[in-house]
Amino acid sequence: MNLEESDAFVKENERTERKRRTVLASIVVCVILAALLFILIVIITIQDNKTLKVFLNDKQYKFSSTFFQTIDNETYVNLEQLSILFGYTFQKGEYKKYNEDPNSCYISNGIETVAITAGTDHFIKYINNISESKLLMGEQEITVRNEAGYSETFSLDNKIQLLNESIYVPFEKLPEIFNTYIDMSKENRIRLYTLENRFLSMMQKLSQANTKYTQLSGEYENIKALVYGLAVVGQGQEFGVISSVNGKEIIGPKYSQMQFIQNAKEFLVNAENTVGLISKEGTTIIPPTEYDEISLLDEKAGIYMVKKGKEYGVLNRKGEVVIYVEYDEIGLKDVEKYSADEIKNGTILFGTSIPVKKDSKYGLYSVDGKEILATEFTRFGYIAEKDKDSSESEESVLLIPEEVGIKGIVVGSNKGYGIYDINAENWIVSDVCTKIFSKTKLGKTNYYFEYNGVQMDLEDYLEQNDLKSIKDDEESSIETGTDVDNTISDLVDNEIVNNL
Repeated sequence: MNLEESDAFVKENERTERKRRTVLASIVVCVILAALLFILIVIITIQDNKTLKVFLNDKQYKFSSTFFQTIDNETYVNLEQLSILFGYTFQKGEYKKYNEDPNSCYISNGIETVAITAGTDHFIKYINNISESKLLMGEQEITVRNEAGYSETFSLDNKIQLLNESIYVPFEKLPEIFNTYIDMSKENRIRLYTLENRFLSMMQKLSQANTKYTQLSGEYENIKALVYGLAVVGQGQEFGVISSVNGKEIIGPKYSQMQFIQNAKEFLVNAENTVGLISKEGTTIIPPTEYDEISLLDEKAGIYMVKKGKEYGVLNRKGEVVIYVEYDEIGLKDVEKYSADEIKNGTILFGTSIPVKKDSKYGLYSVDGKEILATEFTRFGYIAEKDKDSSESEESVLLIPEEVGIKGIVVGSNKGYGIYDINAENWIVSDVCTKIFSKTKLGKTNYYFEYNGVQMDLEDYLEQNDLKSIKDDEESSIETGTDVDNTISDLVDNEIVNNL
């Protein structure tokens, strides 16, 4: 090998070595970049998993920083923004009062309306007038059993809040307010599913499953059971309940009719012309062997009105008798006559006292069955004669509100009218008055009673005789969202969420 050949060989080896080193360096760089990319993906994934996300029917919803609020360590959600998310109409003001009260609102999905007021520990659902409408979920036609105006009251552990002129509701009550199924099985993921989504999904499950159940109830009341993982299913002409999650049978298919009561989360069942009550766990509360009718009187107290023949009584959730089935009526009819009282429930006055009627005489029981007034009075409430020419005409009165200082019920007998304070359990004015009425002027309502032709202001009378059983400092006020931060406790470890 000559010198020139030797130099060429060396140079070729050097070029080969440089290429090898370049390739090796490229491989190292690629490995490093891949590792960095992997680390970056892991970091992004971890960060993403720590970020709260909300989905509706598996589609992500980008919510604002005002969507959630933490009030007194409880998670609340903006009601108006929720209404937009679920496709509900939102109206400010009291339901059927046609005002613009900023503390109240009502929302509707077309089938039912939900009336909500800040500062209260309950909300009310009403069935709309839909008699001429054809109702569909997907392509499936559904029906509504209850008549227009039928209502259910839902109790809350935490009051509805007013914050920055917006109404906020407890997060935990979304299933009841919007009939939504909530899946929070994965951390920092809130998956909401509409009632229509759950209904169509369950229809598909039944069609694909090898099961004895041939149909899914298409009654709106029963469809709402899907919100709680329950499905009312049929086998021929008989109905039962299964888990919509795993198909496990909860109530056997042996009832001619079933109706889910959403605020109590229980089932009314019919068998051989009698009615019973079964819990959502499948436990019999009232066997369907004795009563012709059963209806929920009060969800919080857990009591039911029952009818046998022509007589009525009250039972509790254990099936025990609260008021014996021997009365002609439970509750009061035509409470709309007392328009100034704004009575929403004539069956349980002040949420604690149940009027009864037998042989044209009235009495009063507590929700736990204690007799408050014997069945010996001729009426509850005073009906005023309207003076069309007076701007301050007398108004009919049944209840004296606690703002006056008592929880008073106007009671009538053959002697006259009196006021019984159920809070103090005594008579404020005995039943010898000729009138007990109210007058409203400039938005303020005052109450009066008349004895021997002399009229007296009730509140003055209470003050002068130290008869107020409810003091001013005991009265509750609307909470306005104090002690608020924009974190979502129990959901996202104090992370501020803003426009995901």
